[in-house]
Amino acid sequence: AEAILERTAPDGILIGLDLDPDAIREAGRRLAPFGDRVRLVQASFRHLERVAREENPDGIDGVLLDLGVSSHQLDRPERGFRFSPGPESPLDMRMDRGREGATAARLLATLPAAELERVFSEYGELPG
Repeated sequence: AEAILERTAPDGILIGLDLDPDAIREAGRRLAPFGDRVRLVQASFRHLERVAREENPDGIDGVLLDLGVSSHQLDRPERGFRFSPGPESPLDMRMDRGREGATAARLLATLPAAELERVFSEYGELPG
């Protein structure tokens, strides 16, 4: 993001989307020197078209996607994205822990086996 902003100065605008509020905060801190050329939105990439239209109605020149989990999420046991030795960590796996929604632990405890198999196959890219 910093390289894009440096190369598109002085007029380039970067619109960043992420579901994770921690990632938005960290990006805001790191990109603060670029001022109002940075627009960070807590949203899913599936809403890219709407967010781009709202943030820059004149259109966009390019899209760069960095999808998936990050070391920031995997390295922090309290985020619940991994099993770790030592103190037990929650099995959460939500990008935005502040939003309503079932944790991974709740889904494992409540979904029937057939539904879990479907979820793992569809979202975990496991062969059916």
